[in-house]
Amino acid sequence: MLNLGNSKIYNLDDFTVLVVDDFEFVAELLVTMLEEMGIGRCLTAKSCAEAREIMSDVNAKNSRDNIDLVIMDWLMPEENGDALINWIRNSKNDNVRFLPVIVCSAYVTQDLAMTARNLGATNIIVKPLSAEKLVNRIQYVIDNPEPFIDSPTYFGPNRRGGKRDYKGQDRRQRQPVMLGNIKDKDANDIVMYPADYALKRKAGLPERDDVKGRVNPEKIKKATKALEKKGQHYTAEIEKVYKKMLGAFLRIQKNDGERSANVKSIHLCANNIKDLTATYNRSLLYELSLSLRDYCEKINPNQPQHLVILKAYIDTIGVTMKQKLMNSNSPEAMELKRIIQKAIEIYA
Repeated sequence: MLNLGNSKIYNLDDFTVLVVDDFEFVAELLVTMLEEMGIGRCLTAKSCAEAREIMSDVNAKNSRDNIDLVIMDWLMPEENGDALINWIRNSKNDNVRFLPVIVCSAYVTQDLAMTARNLGATNIIVKPLSAEKLVNRIQYVIDNPEPFIDSPTYFGPNRRGGKRDYKGQDRRQRQPVMLGNIKDKDANDIVMYPADYALKRKAGLPERDDVKGRVNPEKIKKATKALEKKGQHYTAEIEKVYKKMLGAFLRIQKNDGERSANVKSIHLCANNIKDLTATYNRSLLYELSLSLRDYCEKINPNQPQHLVILKAYIDTIGVTMKQKLMNSNSPEAMELKRIIQKAIEIYA
C-alpha cells in the first residue's frame, strides 16, 4: 500500500456499489468513473423498485460480496429518492438499513437536502458530475463512518456530531447503546449504534480515525478522462431526450393520455438535459432546461395558456440545439429568452 503523506491508497477491488438512476446515460457515466477509480463491482437499477429487489437479493446474507454503498438519483419516474431511502432505513435486514447512501442529483434545493438528511441519507452530491466530487464523497464515507441513531422519529447517521467512543465494545458488532444524556422528550427510547469501520477495513486501512485513505490519483485522472470521453456522445443523447420531451408535448396537444403524466415526463426530460448540460458546460441549454423544469412544477396542464408557455420553452430548446448555441449571453440566446419571457407575460 502506497503512503502519500498522512494518507494511504485504498484497495477498492472488493467494493460493490449500487447506482440507482433512471437516466441510463448518467448511470453509465457514474459506473465508468467508479470502475476507473478502482471499484471492483458496480450494479445498476433504473428504478426504486429494481433497487429494492437488488438490495434484498445481494444483501440477503452477510457476505464480502454485499453492496457496500448506494449512489442514487432523487428525481425518478414512479417513485423518487425519498421512497428508497425510507425503505432502506426501515429495512429489517441490517445489511440493508445501515448502508451508506449518497444522493447524487441536480435537483437539490435546501428543502430537498434537509429532507434527504432527515430520512437518513449519508451524503449528497450536487450535479454536475465530476471525478473529484465523486471521489471526495466516497473518501469521506470510508474514512468517517458515523454512529447510527435509532429513535421513535428517526433512524440513520448521527446528525449531532461526535463518534462517542464506547470503550469495551466490539465496534464490529452493532450493539446499541442507550443515550440518556440527549435532551429529548423520548430520550429513554433513543439508542446509538457505534460507528462501523467495515468499509475502512475492506479498503485495507486500520480502524483508526487518525489514518485517512485516498483513491489513487492516477485512477482519478483516468476517471476524469472517462467523463470527457463520454462527452463525445453528448449531442446524440441530448437529441434522444429532446425527442422524448417533444413526444410528451405532442401527446398533450392531442389529448393522448393523462396530461399530468405527460407533464411529468417533460419535467424529467428537462431535468436530464440540465444534468448533461451542466456536466458538459452548455450554459444556454442548462439555463433553459432548468427554467423549464421549474415551470413544469407550477403548470396546470388543463389551462391552454400554460401550454403556450410550455411550447415556447420546448421550441426555444429545439432552436438552441439545432443552431448549436452555447453561450447564454450571446445575442441569439438573449432573443430566445425574450421569446419565453414574452410568452410568460402574456399567458401566465
